[in-house]
Amino acid sequence: MEESSIMNTFSIHDQKESEPPTTAQETTEQEVTTLVCPSSLPLTAAPDEEWAPIPNDIFFKDDTTTSAPWGLVAVILGILSLLLMITSIFFGYQYLQNIKQSPSQVDGFTKELESFHNKVENFTGQLKKMQEDILRDLKIRIEDLFDILRTRKINQGNYSEPCLKHWKEYKDKCYNETLKIGYWSNCSDLCNSMNFTFLQSGNHMLMEFLMTFTLNDIWISVSYEQDSKEWKWRSGSYYPFLKSPKPEQDLKELCVYIKLNPMGSYPCDETLSCMCEKKTFGAEN
Repeated sequence: MEESSIMNTFSIHDQKESEPPTTAQETTEQEVTTLVCPSSLPLTAAPDEEWAPIPNDIFFKDDTTTSAPWGLVAVILGILSLLLMITSIFFGYQYLQNIKQSPSQVDGFTKELESFHNKVENFTGQLKKMQEDILRDLKIRIEDLFDILRTRKINQGNYSEPCLKHWKEYKDKCYNETLKIGYWSNCSDLCNSMNFTFLQSGNHMLMEFLMTFTLNDIWISVSYEQDSKEWKWRSGSYYPFLKSPKPEQDLKELCVYIKLNPMGSYPCDETLSCMCEKKTFGAEN
């Protein structure tokens, strides 16, 4: 094959020498023709390395087993997207329908709610009133039964009369304050008018008991004696539960009052309620 290429080269060279000389223009046209149409040039053979077998790993394999799951996922996502779009359209339509409702329908619904609320309140009020009436009747019946039982026991002679209503019982006596107010010196008369006596004596435990239910300032029969510089009961016994009054109060006559928590002293010409006491029925007998 190389020999044929050499022979072709010599023949072309001989042909050029036998031809007559050409002008510059013809030479240029011949060069252009030679460049444009190179088919007359000899072809060289490819090296042996290029004729080796083509490797199989340069081609892509069509693996259908790996592409199948991704196709299924794509189908599922498409279905879910479609369902989501349909749901959004449905709720959007419902929302627009609700907005387009006439104001009269909304007002009617509001009035119905208000009417229902008023009915519930009326029913609740009636139920509460019924409960109060039942409790009141039950209390009256219980008090009537106690009155009957008290009367029977008094008639039998083996009953110690309890304290009256609103009075507090401590051991064998009942205690309460007067409804009227007055000076400390008038408390005996106020208590006697109700067939009771002005609180004459008592210990520290009794004072603590009385202070648990007294809301207002109430006189007890304790005053400060200027001569002995002591606090004493009206009966003359010593009362050790108060400190000596302040020096600026020495010139005034001071009397003791009790209240819910504190105890203190006022000038005796202040007007307060008075603490009265009465023995129970059994203690009197």
